[in-house]
Amino acid sequence: MDIQHLSAESSALKNTLGQAEDSIENPFDYAIEKQMPNNAVQWLAHDPVGTNSISAASSVQFELQRYGYLRGCVFECDFSVAALAAESGTNGYQTVKNVKNVFPRLIDEIEFHSSSRRLARLSGKDYYALLKNSANDSRVMLATNMLCGGDADFSDASTATTGKFRIPLLFSFFENVATSVDSSFVEPLRITVKFGDLIVGAQTAKKGTPITTSVLGRSSATLTNPKLHCEYRTLSREMTDMTVESNYSQPLTQYSYDFVDENPKDFLGSSSSSQTVRVPLTDNSCVTDIYVYLEKPVETMVTVGTDATVNKDIAERGIPLPLIESVKLVCSGQTICEMSPEVMDLFAYKASSGGNYYGGEMKLSSSTSTYNTSHTENVMRIPLALVNEHATANTGSLALRELGNPEIVIVCKATSAADDTVKHRANVILRAQRLISTDPSSGRMVVSVQS
Repeated sequence: MDIQHLSAESSALKNTLGQAEDSIENPFDYAIEKQMPNNAVQWLAHDPVGTNSISAASSVQFELQRYGYLRGCVFECDFSVAALAAESGTNGYQTVKNVKNVFPRLIDEIEFHSSSRRLARLSGKDYYALLKNSANDSRVMLATNMLCGGDADFSDASTATTGKFRIPLLFSFFENVATSVDSSFVEPLRITVKFGDLIVGAQTAKKGTPITTSVLGRSSATLTNPKLHCEYRTLSREMTDMTVESNYSQPLTQYSYDFVDENPKDFLGSSSSSQTVRVPLTDNSCVTDIYVYLEKPVETMVTVGTDATVNKDIAERGIPLPLIESVKLVCSGQTICEMSPEVMDLFAYKASSGGNYYGGEMKLSSSTSTYNTSHTENVMRIPLALVNEHATANTGSLALRELGNPEIVIVCKATSAADDTVKHRANVILRAQRLISTDPSSGRMVVSVQS
C-alpha cells in the first residue's frame, strides 16, 4: 500500500473527519449533477420608437419584443467628434478632447419599464459602482468598451474622430437566470436611454499655442444610429406552460436590487490641507453596498492656460480621482466603519462558496498606453451584506429607514495648487434591495417593497 495511505490511516485528525461519512464524496465518481431543459436563443436588434435623433439632454426609447425570457441588452450607437474649421492664417484650430472616459458624460440615465412603470434605473455614475463590483477579468472588458472609446487625445482640425459606442445594460434581472423577465407573459417592456450634455472636451488653439478665452470652447460628441441588441431565450411549448404554471399560479415576488444616487456634495479644492465633506443619506432603502468617489464636474473647465494644462484638466473631468483619504459611515451616532479605500479594498468581496476577489485596480496597460484605467481604485465600496451574491440570495443589508442621521463623512486629501478653489464633487451611490411583484392575471410588474 502507498506509504501516504498508511500514514493517513494513523492520523487522528483524518480518522475523526472520516466519521462524518455522509459528507464524504468521491470526486472520481462521474455523474451529470444538473441539467437544464433545452432552450433556444435569438438575438434581435431593436430600432428606437419614433425619432432616432440624439441631442444633448434628449432620450430614445426601445420597445422590446414579447418573445421568451429577456437575458441581456447592449446599447450601441455611432460616436463622432467633428473636425473644426481652420482659422484664417496659419494658426489652425485643434480639438483637445478626452474620448477615453466619455461614458459618464454621454449617458445620463437608463430606465427599465414595464408598461409605464419604472422597475430599475442605471445612471452613468452607477457604472463605476458596477465596475467596482466586478472581478478584474470582467472589469477589463467593461472598462475597455465603456471608458476607452478613443485612441488619441488630440485631433487636427482636418480630422474627425469616429467610432462605435457600446454599453451593456447591467440590470439586476440579468445576473440570475431565475430572475429573467418573461417578456411574453408580463406587460410590454420598454427601455429608455437618456443622454447627458455630450461634452467630451474642449476646442483650443493650435497645439503649443497658449490658450485664451477667445479661442476656447466646448467640444461635443455626435451620436447617431442608436440600436438596442437583446438576447431572448425560449423553452419548448410544454416546458413554457409548466414554467408559467410554476411561477404564476399565484403572485410572483422576486428579490432584486437597484441603484440610488444620493444628492452629491460640492466643495472647493484646497492645496493647503485636507478637508472633511459630509454627505447625508436621505434614502430609506435597505442597502447592501455604499460606493463613494470624488470628481471634478464636467461643467467647469480650465479656461486659460497651455494645451497640456487644459488637456489634463479635461481628462480628469467626471472620473473618480485619487483624493479620498478616509471614509466614515455613521448611523445614529455609531461609527460602522472608518478607514481608507486602500484598507477596505483588502477585505475580499466574500462569496458563500469561495472565489473571493478584491476591489483594487488592475491596469489595462502601461501608463504610456492610449488606453486609460477604469479608475475603480478611486471608488470606495463599503460592503454591508455578508457575501457578494445579491442576485441569488438575501445575505443582509443596512436598513436606513429607522436610523438617525445616517451620513458618509469623507476626509479629502489636499489637492494640487492648480485645483485650489476649483469645484469638486463627492458622489455617494447606494445599492438598494427591492422586491418586484408580478400579477398572474395581468402580467403587471411593480416594485412592491423597497424599504
